[in-house]
Amino acid sequence: MARITKPLSDAECRRAKPQEAEYRLTDGGGLILAVKPNGSKHWRLKFRKLDGKESMLALGEYPAIGLAEARRLREEARRLVAKGIDPVSERRNEKRAAQARAMSTFEAIANDWHKLNGAHSSRRSASGEKSWSPDHAHKIFRRMELHLFPALAQRPITEISFHELKDTLHLRVLPHGRDVTLRVCQYLRSIFDHARILRLRSDNPAEGLQRTLPPLQRSNHAALPLKRLPELVQKIRCYKGLITRLSMQFALLTGVRSSEFRFAHWDEFDVDAAMWTIPPERQAVEGVKHSERAEKMKDTRLVPLSRQTLAVLAELRRINGHRRFVFASSTADKPLSEGGVNSALRCMGYDTKEDLTLHGFRALFCSALVESGLWNRDAIERQMGHAERNAVRAAYIHKAEFLHERVRMMQWWADYLESDCLPSNVVLFPVGAAA
Repeated sequence: MARITKPLSDAECRRAKPQEAEYRLTDGGGLILAVKPNGSKHWRLKFRKLDGKESMLALGEYPAIGLAEARRLREEARRLVAKGIDPVSERRNEKRAAQARAMSTFEAIANDWHKLNGAHSSRRSASGEKSWSPDHAHKIFRRMELHLFPALAQRPITEISFHELKDTLHLRVLPHGRDVTLRVCQYLRSIFDHARILRLRSDNPAEGLQRTLPPLQRSNHAALPLKRLPELVQKIRCYKGLITRLSMQFALLTGVRSSEFRFAHWDEFDVDAAMWTIPPERQAVEGVKHSERAEKMKDTRLVPLSRQTLAVLAELRRINGHRRFVFASSTADKPLSEGGVNSALRCMGYDTKEDLTLHGFRALFCSALVESGLWNRDAIERQMGHAERNAVRAAYIHKAEFLHERVRMMQWWADYLESDCLPSNVVLFPVGAAA
C-alpha cells in the first residue's frame, strides 16, 4: 500500500526552525520544503524523468513563494513531465530567453548604440565618422531619457512598430519643439539601424517618421529694414559695453555668422594680408561649450578685411591680445555669448523677436549688397558662406572664390557704413581709426 503523505500547512512552513543540518518537510507529489541551518527555506520538486532518472527542480524561496504558489508550480512541472518535457531544461531555456529579452529591449539597444558612438571623442564609428564630443553625447542621452525611455524602454526592440514610434513622437516629443523632434527622429533611425546590424531586425520602423510631422512654419531671424541702418549704426557707436560694441561692429562689417566670429582665435587673422581664414572646425576648448564650431558649411572660407574691420581688430588686440579668443568677454577667457549681444540689442531698444537679432545683421549685410546692384551675385553668396543648392551649377563654381571682387565689395560696404548710409554728422568709427 502506497504511503500517504500528510500535506503541509502554512503554520508548519512558518514555524519550521533551523537545525544543525538541513532537513526537509514534504507536502506530497514530490514537493519539498528544505530548511537550511542558516534559517532559509527553499522549495524543491523531486520528479522522475521519462528515462526513469530522478531529478530535482528548484521552485523558489519561502516565504517569497508561499505554499499555494509552490503547489501551483508543482502541478505545472508535472504537466510538463507528462508531455515528455524536462522542467529543469524548460526553466533553463526560459531563463535564457528572459536574459535575451532583457538584452534586446529598446533601452538596452539604445544604450549600446549610444556607448558605441560616444565612448571616446577621439575614436571613429564603423561608418568612419568621428564620434560625439562628451557634451553632445550627454545631450543625446538626456533626450532619450526624457522623451523615449518612459514609453519605450522595456519594449522588445523586435516588437516596436512604425505607428508606436509615431505616437511616441507626437505625444511625448513634439510638444518640446520641432527641432528636438527632428533630432529624436535621427536618433531613432540610427538606433534601429544598430538593431539591424545586430540582426535583431530586418527593417527599420523609424524610416519616414519625419514625414508624419506637421509642416514647418518658417520664420526668419528678426532684421531691420535697410532704411533703419543709420539708426542702428549710431546706436552701436553709442553703446558703452566695449567688447559687446566691438563685436557688433565686427558682425555688421563682415556679415559672418555668430558662431563663426565669436569662437575665432587670433591665429586665424592675417593682418598684413587683410584676410581672415575661417577654418572648417576648431579645436574644442575644455569648459567652453560649442567652442569647436567654425565655418558652418565645414569648408575653409576666406573673409577679406576692410580698413575699418582691421581697426576693430586692432582695438580688440589691445584688450584681448593675451587671450585665446578674439571676442573673449571682459570677465573671463570665454567667448562673448550670442545671448549677451542680443541682450545689448534689447537695451538699445530693439525687440529681438520682432526687430533685430545678432543673426539679423547678416540679413542687413546681404540686402545692402544685393540692392546696391554693384556686385556679382555669386561673389555675394560666397562671402555669405552659402552653399549652392543647384548641384550642376555647384560643380562648376564650388572652387571659385571671387576674391578680388570680394575685397572691393567689403571695403565698399565698410565705407558705406561709415559715410554713405549715414547722416553727415554721424560717424561709426573714430576719426583716423580706419587709417
